[in-house]
Amino acid sequence: MTNLLIKKMLQLLSCGVFLGAGMRCVATEHQPRGQETLNPIRPVKLFTVPPLQDRNYRYYPAKVKSAQRVQLAFQVGGQIIRFPAQAGLQVKKGQLLGTLDARDYSSNYKSAVARYNEAQADFKRYSGLVNKQAVSQSAYEEKHRAYQVAEADMEIKRKALADTQLLAPFNGVIAVTYVDNYQNVEAKQEVLFLQGSDYLELYISVPEKDIITIPTTSSRRKITAAIQPVAIFTTLKNKTFPLTLKEFETKADASTQTFKAVFLMTPPKGYSIMPGMTALVRVVDSSATGTPSGYWLPVTAVTDNGRAEPCVWVVDRQMTVHRRNVTTDGMKTDRIMVTGGIATGEIVVAAGTEFLTEGMKVKKLTHIGDHKLDDDNRGVEP
Repeated sequence: MTNLLIKKMLQLLSCGVFLGAGMRCVATEHQPRGQETLNPIRPVKLFTVPPLQDRNYRYYPAKVKSAQRVQLAFQVGGQIIRFPAQAGLQVKKGQLLGTLDARDYSSNYKSAVARYNEAQADFKRYSGLVNKQAVSQSAYEEKHRAYQVAEADMEIKRKALADTQLLAPFNGVIAVTYVDNYQNVEAKQEVLFLQGSDYLELYISVPEKDIITIPTTSSRRKITAAIQPVAIFTTLKNKTFPLTLKEFETKADASTQTFKAVFLMTPPKGYSIMPGMTALVRVVDSSATGTPSGYWLPVTAVTDNGRAEPCVWVVDRQMTVHRRNVTTDGMKTDRIMVTGGIATGEIVVAAGTEFLTEGMKVKKLTHIGDHKLDDDNRGVEP
């Protein structure tokens, strides 16, 4: 079915080639003799053949998040008198992030301590008197209750005083702050967002058609060993980083019919991988054993050689194009898998193939009008 689809596409591309050639002939008839040879170098969009892709892998878009993240707030209200927290600041567990004016809380605590000491002294005195039957049992119990209330109130006032300082609950990075120094804040008003720096999480959505091949009933350690997950960041030239499975939901999302999976990653040294970035998660596809490896090329790079056979236009070091037959195996979105005829690092024409002839000189097309063309070298499966 896939090969039939590719043949149909190549037939359509072939029609486009003949149509384009016909249009050039018509245009040439209306041009003065010699005008075509004034600009023999044709601008085309180029594509560098990526590394060989093993078809035994599956790729999923991933969103990077911090494994630990929390909105921090003072548990009491007041005026901020010290706020060293700044966005992007690396902090350690227990590090001071902010301080409120504690004068009122300190006075309240001292008063509570005095009441506690007084209630404790009365309770001890009545404990001795009740044993001598010098006071009633009810009077003793009243002093006992007063002592317990004073002790609880002292603890509340002590905690309120301690809560005038905001401390980092774990190692991390301050992502954003919401207040300024000397600002009045209410109790539990969020003042900053802290993200942990020890681990990163990568969230993916797995389609239901892929779930069947994943041993979800096994332990997370066994699943990790079976699928061998790695993170790929295209901006780092597709460098891979090992992952471990943290969570895997067995109930599909009602709207997307996908299953959420979460992977843990240790932040690599030498790279600044931040929460909010995007990546690809690659896993082993056990159901694809024996399928051929190849290269994912833009579908527009593969054309017809005139005999309903797929081919590409390869650009040599002199920026001259040469037609070369290739073998293909399947398509995904705007990509086609080329399994033979090209090699990693070769440059092929990705757009403008219908205007090419053997041995023609070309140059890289970088702009269309004021629009700059982006490089389209995605070296992984779409």
